Amino acid sequence: MHFNSDMDKRKAVEFKQDKYTKFIDIVKYLIECREDGLNIYVYYNGHRLYSSDITLEKALMEVYGLTLEEFTKYKRYLKGATEEQAERILADLPKKVANRKEKIRAAAEKIRLPAFYTLEEIVEYLQDCKRDGKNVYIEYKGCRLYSYDATLETAQKEIKKAENEADKDMKIYTPPGRKRLKGAALPSNPAGPDASDR
Repeated sequence: MHFNSDMDKRKAVEFKQDKYTKFIDIVKYLIECREDGLNIYVYYNGHRLYSSDITLEKALMEVYGLTLEEFTKYKRYLKGATEEQAERILADLPKKVANRKEKIRAAAEKIRLPAFYTLEEIVEYLQDCKRDGKNVYIEYKGCRLYSYDATLETAQKEIKKAENEADKDMKIYTPPGRKRLKGAALPSNPAGPDASDR
């Protein structure tokens, strides 16, 4: 049975899985649910995975930012690797994902949403854009939220980081006239320029 993904995502029922369930088992379960006509979704690493349009390729890109080919390559390396090699391969994976993320972010197109959207609605919209293959970002509360890695958790972290940066800037800022510029000479008359005229 095939679902119309736009209509069914709104009607999907959340299925809570055990936190120790493997990624591949969740994907297989969602595919079985679709074949049985069940319309559900599962939260995994902050991402919603829907039975209505799940594929291994989509799920890998959504959760890990990897294509099936890259995932297979890493899996193959890990199978024949010694323990030290496996550790090194896994240590390099975040760097490679980060490099890919930066390239995707650099190519993202800015969009605007109405000001009354809540953070949850913005994240859901960005996740829909990602599923539709759109690479976009939104500026919200001093930070950029990208469709590439939009989850509520990452959005909240980005906002917190932007707020902390703004707080640091406020602590550093001193109104003009209250701070001597580096290298500027002190006035010869500390009482002020008009004191000698009295």
